[in-house]
Amino acid sequence: MTEKGDSWLQYEDLVPIAGGSPEGDPPATSAPDPNQGRKMVPESDLIAVKKSLEDKVGKLETTVAEAQRIASEHYQNLVSERASGEAARTQLQTLQESVQVLEDLKTQLAASRQAGEDAVKRLLDLRKDTIMTSYNVPKTVLDGKNQHELDVLEEALKLSGAKKGSGIDTGGGVGASSTKTSRDKILSGLGSMRK
Repeated sequence: MTEKGDSWLQYEDLVPIAGGSPEGDPPATSAPDPNQGRKMVPESDLIAVKKSLEDKVGKLETTVAEAQRIASEHYQNLVSERASGEAARTQLQTLQESVQVLEDLKTQLAASRQAGEDAVKRLLDLRKDTIMTSYNVPKTVLDGKNQHELDVLEEALKLSGAKKGSGIDTGGGVGASSTKTSRDKILSGLGSMRK
C-alpha cells in the first residue's frame, strides 16, 4: 500500500493485488492469506462508524450519569430515611422509658392517694372520738359528718357553753343531757330551799 498523507488511503490502495505486492515481491505460497475472502472497508466509512459509536457512547454516558445522579439521590434519601428511622427508634425507646416512669408514678400516686384517704379517715375518727368523750355527744350524732361539719359542731358546743363531759340535748328523752354536774345539783338544791 502506498501512503498519501497521514490518514488518507485510497480505495484502490485497500484492494489486494493478486500475485504479489506493488513493490514486486513474489507471492507468498507457504501460508494462506488471512485477508482472503474479507471485504476491505474504506477509512471514511470507518470514521463515520466511529463517530456514530462515539455519539452512542456519549449518549450512554449521559444516560449512565443521569442514572447515577438519580441513584445517588435515592441513596441519599435512603440514608436520610434510615437516619430518621434510627432517630425515631431512639425517640420511641425514650418514650417507652417515659411511659414506664409515668406508669410507676401513677401507681405511686394511687398509693399516696389511698394512704391520704386512710389518714384523713383515721383523723376524722379520732376527731369524732375526741368530741364524743369531751362533750359527751352520742356517736349517732357524729356519724356521717365530715371534717368541716365536725369543726362547726365543736365550735357550736364551745359557744353554747357546753362543758366538757356535760353532754348535749339530742332530743331523745333521758340521755346524756339529764346528767347534772355536782355544782348544778347544789345550786338547784339551794334554789329549792329558798322558796
